[in-house]
Amino acid sequence: MPGRATCVVGCVAVALGSALTLIAAAPAGAAEWTIGPALEMRGEYNDNVRLRPSDENIRSVRVARLLPLADMRVREPNWEASVEGRLDLQRYTGADDAEDLDRENGRLGIASTYNTPRTTWGLEGRYEVDTTLQDELTSDLGLVTEQIERTTKQVAPRVGWAITPRTRLKVDLRYQEVSIDDEAAGLSDFQYGFVTAALSRELSRRLTLSGALGYSVFDVLDKTRFQAVVFTGSAFTTGQIELEGAQAKTASLRVGGSYEVSPTLSFDLAVGARRTKTRFEVAQAVFFTFPPFSAVIGTREETISSTGFLINGELRKRFQRTDLSLKLSRDLSPSIDGGLDETDTVTLGVERRISPAVKAGLTLEHLQTEEATGAATQSDEQERTVLRIAPRIIWRPNRRWSVVAKYTHTRLDRGNREAMAKQNLMSLSLEYTWPRASIPD
Repeated sequence: MPGRATCVVGCVAVALGSALTLIAAAPAGAAEWTIGPALEMRGEYNDNVRLRPSDENIRSVRVARLLPLADMRVREPNWEASVEGRLDLQRYTGADDAEDLDRENGRLGIASTYNTPRTTWGLEGRYEVDTTLQDELTSDLGLVTEQIERTTKQVAPRVGWAITPRTRLKVDLRYQEVSIDDEAAGLSDFQYGFVTAALSRELSRRLTLSGALGYSVFDVLDKTRFQAVVFTGSAFTTGQIELEGAQAKTASLRVGGSYEVSPTLSFDLAVGARRTKTRFEVAQAVFFTFPPFSAVIGTREETISSTGFLINGELRKRFQRTDLSLKLSRDLSPSIDGGLDETDTVTLGVERRISPAVKAGLTLEHLQTEEATGAATQSDEQERTVLRIAPRIIWRPNRRWSVVAKYTHTRLDRGNREAMAKQNLMSLSLEYTWPRASIPD
């Protein structure tokens, strides 16, 4: 498995290098080069940053965040590429251990697209350093209550082919490697790759039908080593056991489509099924019954198969001054606990334009996570339910400045009442975006 991990890292490096080479090789005088920096300053108050249960010693913190961003783009009539870098500098105060939470997160991403009359080629890459205490609503939210560094490397090529004016084939690939601080007990480094082939057919201006085949491989890269002790009846036998990480392979099929009911109402829906086969090693002792009694400690391989249904849907409605969206999904996602999570998500979003410069919004999210492969190491916290309510107001006096005030209430249920956690987060941010500047040849 380490060999496969090295291969993925190499693929990421090659992909990022290739994209940067393409940017550098743009014909002089024919391409348009621009750069656009931005800076966000954000203040936050969080009354339970670690999402600990209510009966534990919870301390509130104040957070000052500085988020500089810069992206460079190059564009031609049939080709474009971009490189984007972002930092997230966080400083915590208010609790005794607040300084331990100080972080300098960062993200570097690339994207490139090339178009021909019938084919579209694309490539994306990402390198990101963050921690497990992020605010994003994912299947890993609330899995651990400590801040642990996480590094993500990802590369995602894609190609789309117009078979006919109304029929299109699209193939997407993604390779991802996530590594966790080595001192984090119970968490695992993993590699995740999938490929999807989707065929769509436009039956009319309003109706499009589609079908997709998918295949993914999830590898837990960590090995588990421990001493085993077996009593043979007359004496104890000890042995060193090394268990390989688990591997889960999933095949899926989805069918669905999109329909535009009216210029202000449309929806997408895709349903399907998946089959997951998980292979992992377990320790075992083989006994010899003839005198003298003895035992050999070793491992054996087990395989678990599971099935489930998949769904992705979105309903969009536009009113004169209000936009409404409803999303629901059931999908598999890799987790740092060493397993694949089956995650159900329902999201309701409302945004209303109060004036040309002011918008107000509300997001309601419900997420339920259950480990789907039987290979996770955090077995006592495999099932989690999250309810999140997040109103916000955005003031944009001009194209350069924006002010965002946001409140987020999160309720996390880990399966028993004693482990329930609540979090209130209030934030105020100010962002300035500089005009995009042309880079001379």
